[in-house]
Amino acid sequence: MNSTERKILPHSRRREIFKLLIEHGPLSLTAMRACIYPPIKKKRLYEVIKRLTKRRLIVKRMNKSTERGSSYYQITQEPKGLKAVASAIGIIEGNLRQPQFRRIELFHSEMCAIWKELLCHLFPKSEVVREHLFASNPQATLVLLGSQRDTELRPDLLLFDRNSTSNELVSVAVEIERNHKSRERLTKKLRKYTNQSLVDGVIYVCDSTQLSSRLRDVYQSDVVKNAPRINHYGVNFFLFTDGSLSNFGKEPEMFNGNFERVSLADWLNTLKSTRLAARRDSKFSTPGL
Repeated sequence: MNSTERKILPHSRRREIFKLLIEHGPLSLTAMRACIYPPIKKKRLYEVIKRLTKRRLIVKRMNKSTERGSSYYQITQEPKGLKAVASAIGIIEGNLRQPQFRRIELFHSEMCAIWKELLCHLFPKSEVVREHLFASNPQATLVLLGSQRDTELRPDLLLFDRNSTSNELVSVAVEIERNHKSRERLTKKLRKYTNQSLVDGVIYVCDSTQLSSRLRDVYQSDVVKNAPRINHYGVNFFLFTDGSLSNFGKEPEMFNGNFERVSLADWLNTLKSTRLAARRDSKFSTPGL
């Protein structure tokens, strides 16, 4: 164990785990490890979780809806345990009450958690908001044109930053896409992003090559040519990735609409440094495959 881990494990790691479970709800060990910075070794994380479970501050539940079944951990909802957790991190006990999470929602919810924490880590000056908080976020209301209640439009995450010179708002929608949808539904969703919102870019996290290829085909064939708001940088308005996060805390591999490899940091910096009307695909760095 290195010196950094030795300094932060006893109390800081416990607080980090509590805060993750309070904000995001049930998470697996893999998801917690992906969300914690600086990184923590799998064995060490398991030891911390084992102690907290033994003290009944967090509880373990099984999700048998996944292929192999997965263990998820969440903050206890028992009064005695809630009081101890609230005291440990200095918040009001009532703020620890959580709704019942359906098994079918657990994997998608933790993927949203992983991507929020990753984006916050990569871009610490940005604000990243999950879907359930859009209604109370003025910036989300603005970029979604007041349609945050439209479930067909709402992304899973919104990332907000500012233009580096004009201070204008820059926003990126993030979709965690796991299920195959009809071509009609995909077209409708992408058209809403391109023509019926003010988002500056969209990232799709796909769990299969087949799904990402289908999305790219729909976007190029049915959407971007009829999107005057963004078609002058249409190839780089839309990014996708396979969602692989084996290198925790590192920038994921991204591709644009032409299947060219793109640096996520460079892409966001270009959005931030270039006003909407001046954006062109030639301004985006695409080093290729």
